Amino acid sequence: MDEIAKTFTKVVAIIENAKKNAYRKVNEELIHMYWCVGQFISEEAKTVSYGDSFIDELSRYIQDTFPGIKGFNL
Repeated sequence: MDEIAKTFTKVVAIIENAKKNAYRKVNEELIHMYWCVGQFISEEAKTVSYGDSFIDELSRYIQDTFPGIKGFNL
């Protein structure tokens, strides 16, 4: 492999490493978001009466606000 190809390979490795790190950080933030939403729902559910359809309404609201978001449907 000539010197220029070695250099290009190193640059590609830097880019791939950065992409992996970015995906990892995004996943960390998503996990944190789901945990915070779950904690919020858990606390709020203590104050609503059974049959208020709080969870159903919240799920619909989230779906309407963020179409296509995963993990908030019933």
